[in-house]
Amino acid sequence: MYKIYSDFDSFYYDRYKHGALGNKILHMYFLINLAEKKNRVPAFYENINVNKIFDFNCDFFPPPERIDDFYYVETEPYWIQNSLLNAIGKKNSIKNRYLKSVIRDSKRYYEYNLDFLERSQLPDRDIMIRGWFFDYLLMPSLDQVQKYLRPSASLVQKVLSDIPGIADEKSVAVHFRGTDFSNHLKWVFKKSIKLTQCYYENSICEIKKQLGSDLTFYLFSDEPQTLEKFFVDENVLVHNGSAIEAWVALFLAKNIIQSNSTFCWSAALYDKNVSIQPLGGYNIYHHELGSVPYSFAHPQSISVPAI
Repeated sequence: MYKIYSDFDSFYYDRYKHGALGNKILHMYFLINLAEKKNRVPAFYENINVNKIFDFNCDFFPPPERIDDFYYVETEPYWIQNSLLNAIGKKNSIKNRYLKSVIRDSKRYYEYNLDFLERSQLPDRDIMIRGWFFDYLLMPSLDQVQKYLRPSASLVQKVLSDIPGIADEKSVAVHFRGTDFSNHLKWVFKKSIKLTQCYYENSICEIKKQLGSDLTFYLFSDEPQTLEKFFVDENVLVHNGSAIEAWVALFLAKNIIQSNSTFCWSAALYDKNVSIQPLGGYNIYHHELGSVPYSFAHPQSISVPAI
């Protein structure tokens, strides 16, 4: 059976080698979805950081002979895209600074990805793909994911031992991405994509409508001091463990207040009772114009404004 290789360079390249966990998980999920639809084998690699999160029920493969030979490459809306730039090797070299254009292209390039997923005829050979595929409608079902991988049993046991209440009905996991999100993609989102205190206050009100007021909030963040200030009058526990433990805890939680990072978004895809998301995804300040990414919202989630 022919293989679909994950993007070796994006998994091992120094810029992403020790980070980008959420992006890598979305790439793997899309690869699983594509392999299932096309009757191919998803080809994953050993010794990458994201593998520490999962137990795999599939084989690992060595990389293909050419790690730059991509059959399909996702197009990103944050850059000016045209055939001339592609021809001269300058793809993703000129920033798209116009919000309405990015919103339009976010939908257009999602549709390209969906068309590739649903309607493409793959060649009779192994292929490799590149992209993060940050859209809900591109994701596989939980059953499809679990055919190949599940959160590591030892990690699950450790998380449930260290945070015994995380999966309780009256517990709420909360994620906040600070630090680099102050400036990430700021050439498009001029006021930043970093979520606001208003978002978390609105989310607390909404989740209390759903679950009552006797809640415990478990806080996960790269900027925990900021997040704690948003929950000053609430019953909170702050997580101080590793990133991979945090991802598993977010995955196990039955209720969640999400951030707009792929790290949280990927952990919150499945099996949630109450899920809160920021309205507009990255586009929190002009959400009325459209969401970026296009299908950021999980169908079972409640979208809450950040302003």
